Amino acid sequence: MGAEGVGILQHDLALDVVDLFYEHFDGRIPCMEIPQLLRLQIGFDDLDDAEKEVFCSALIECLWQVGADTSQYEQLVGTLDNCEGVLQYWGSSYSRRRGTVQKLLRKVQVPKAKPRKPKAPRKSGKPLFSPGDYIAYKRSNGRYVAMILWAMENCFGMEYYFALPNLSRVSDQSAVDRFLSLDSSLTESELAGFFTQKRRFRFVAIKEKVLKANSTRFHCFGNRPFPPSGWLGTGGGNSALDMDMFECLVNGNGSRSLSDAELCIIKCEQSVEPECG
Repeated sequence: MGAEGVGILQHDLALDVVDLFYEHFDGRIPCMEIPQLLRLQIGFDDLDDAEKEVFCSALIECLWQVGADTSQYEQLVGTLDNCEGVLQYWGSSYSRRRGTVQKLLRKVQVPKAKPRKPKAPRKSGKPLFSPGDYIAYKRSNGRYVAMILWAMENCFGMEYYFALPNLSRVSDQSAVDRFLSLDSSLTESELAGFFTQKRRFRFVAIKEKVLKANSTRFHCFGNRPFPPSGWLGTGGGNSALDMDMFECLVNGNGSRSLSDAELCIIKCEQSVEPECG
């Protein structure tokens, strides 16, 4: 953790928190879902006490700026005050750092008069897909694998975030068929079986310009709101620069290819090349 001063945002980690927070905020992810997403992306549980204090202080600043509740992280910062790890990290600067944090905590007791709003997305052409679209992606061997468009974000160019279900996790073929047909009888618990029972899902991101150049490999076969309330995406940093990297990340999820019978369900044909390995 690099620090240049005792200020709330004078740290590498704090700046990472701010950048990621507003990236998600401007991407229209609900602001009260962002803290947990950041905790997963940054690995909060593995941080030491001093890093946790920096993380929470930066997050409090971000939440206050957008008019969101900060009380949970105020309490967490309070529990870290005078911790040995915090004292050791700040050393002779501890009293000044503590004063800075206390000033922040006093500030957030008064709601921000004009909370920041999400930035308007940059104008672009009609998107290729919409959030909630169920997609069959054609891999380089000619076989298809299923994914779901979770979200889109305009950050130096439109980026698409695909949630990666793992059909290999589910042995009940009727559940797989109902998943692919977007059957309303598929329960949230059954849907979770394609991801994890903890209601978390892996995702991979790719820029629209790369997607457009390979659009024939992406077949939309329906749309259904995703994810259910309370679910969280995991996989920060899984942003593909090209199709080879995208496919490598998709394959790393471990999902099997769709069978011919399953392709009939989604009305998609495949030209199959021999499987590798």
